[in-house]
This record gives sequence, C-alpha cells and structure tokens, in this order.
Amino acid sequence: MEKYKRIYQIDNIKFVLIFLVVFGHLCEQMSFKGSGYLYLLIYSFHMPAFVFLSGYCCKKSSGERICVKYLYPYFVFQTFYVAFSRYIMHQNIIFQYTTPYWLLWYLLSLFFWNLAILVISDSNRRIKQIVVVGSIMAIMVGYESTIAYYLSLSRTIVLFPFFLCGYYLKREGKHIFKTDNRKINSVYKALSILSVGITCFIILKNRAILQASWAYYSNPYRVQGDGADKRIFFFFTSIVFIIFLCLFVPKKKMGIITWIGQNTMTIFLLHGFIIRYLAYKNVLQTINYPYINIMVVTCGIILVCSCKPVIELFQPFIIYPWRK
Repeated sequence: MEKYKRIYQIDNIKFVLIFLVVFGHLCEQMSFKGSGYLYLLIYSFHMPAFVFLSGYCCKKSSGERICVKYLYPYFVFQTFYVAFSRYIMHQNIIFQYTTPYWLLWYLLSLFFWNLAILVISDSNRRIKQIVVVGSIMAIMVGYESTIAYYLSLSRTIVLFPFFLCGYYLKREGKHIFKTDNRKINSVYKALSILSVGITCFIILKNRAILQASWAYYSNPYRVQGDGADKRIFFFFTSIVFIIFLCLFVPKKKMGIITWIGQNTMTIFLLHGFIIRYLAYKNVLQTINYPYINIMVVTCGIILVCSCKPVIELFQPFIIYPWRK
C-alpha cells in the first residue's frame, strides 16, 4: 500500500506543461502565422509552472541523494547533447559542464533548489520570509551583469520563489490541488478565466514589444534589453496561469494523459534530440500545413519519448542504476 496517495491532477497538469514545452520548441523552429505569439505566450508561464510543481512535490532528502538524483542525469545528458551536437550536427562545441546545454539548465537548478531546501527551516513563518526575500532577489539579480548562464545561476535565483512557494504551500497543508469532490467556487473560476483572458490580450497587443527571451531569465537586463518591470509582468502572468491550471485541470486519472504526466522527465530530456535533428535536416522549416502538422509532430514526439520501451531503455541514464 502506498504511504502517500498520488495526486493525479498534478500528473495531468504536468502533461499540459510538457506538451507546451515540446510545442513551444517546435514553434521556435517552424515559422508560421501566429507562431511568434504562441511561443511568447507559452514561455510567459510554462517553466515557472513546472518549477512550482517541482517545489510542491519536493521532499527533504540527503545531499548524497540529491546529487545522485539531479547531477547524475545532468552530467550524462550534458555529455550526450554535446556529443550529439559535435558528431551528428557537426557544430563547433566543446565538452564542458559548467554551462548547461540548452534545456539541461533545469536539472542543475533543481539540484540547487533541493540543496537550498535542506538548509531552510521548516518554520512556515521563516519560509514565507524567504519567499519575500527570494522574490526581491529575483528582481534585483537582473542588474548584476556577472550572473547569467554559468551554472544556470540566473534562472536558479529568478525562479527559486516559484519552487519555494510550491514547497511552502505543501508544508502548510494548503491543498491547492483537488483531492476530493468538493466543488470550487464558481466566482474563483470566473475570475481566473477573466484574468487569463486579459493576460492573453495584453500579450497579444504588445507582442511586437515583448520578447520571449525575457522569460528565459538567463541573462542580466542589459544583455536581454528588458527591465525589472518586464520581469514582474511575466511573474504575474505565471501566477495567473498556475492558478488557472490548478482550478481547471481534471483531478481524475486520465489514462495515457496521466501516464505521460508521470514520465515528463524522460520526455523533457529526450525530445531535444529529435527537434534539433529535425531542424538540422530542415524538415521542420519546410513542413506543409503547419497548424495541423505542428500538433501531429508534438504528439508524435511525446508518444515516442513516453512509450515503455524508450523509458526502460533510457532509465539507467536518468536514474542512477547502482544504488546501494
């Protein structure tokens, strides 16, 4: 018998988010009418939402287990991606492990966030204070020109408040995910829909000004050409969409959707190889009927990367296979 009851709504939300991750990366490669807006909209919230869920699911562990869980796959896939870029796509790139390759920043940031949880007091009051201080640091770090891609420090600092908020809500017993049949107040739902609609409209009207790269949080303001006001806007956008997902994504087990949501790490780590290779072969840039085919390609990549044979094949590279 499981000690903790699995919250299927979290798995279902993770499915939505991993779909947006793959879809967003394809929008980056497949230029079609509206792709820029979709890419901007997705990047305005999808990774902060993932970080929030990671914080909510976080449990205190030993430093050794944290290293094994996050640094092991980081070094493995950093090696794989660099080798793939050098020998398959013939790019001039060197083997190094201090600057994460593309999407691997998330593993390195997870490592630092989980280490931070080890030294943070379990006092709810103290955690709230750190959330406030961390939010201020997330805004102010953009003015520091030395904090950027190296060791994923910029993203780690900027997105830490989302991780800590998820952890705090779990610690305080705030069951934001639906675990029973109680109905949510329709007023909350209406306000959430209205907030999402207004946010989407603002992004649409300002799509010529806003840049998706500002939501990467990987460089100081002077490099990205943005400022603290833009970062605060994207923070509020992320909060609006996180609340929306928590209110509207179904709580029940949903077959393949829930299964995919339970295997997002495999999809996250593997889909980059497929997208980079398709782009290298100019398959994505010349594809016909982009509105239909981008959905087909997204679903195809997700299904391939989440099928049992692929998961079993790559499990030793993702989960340390020589545990005591």
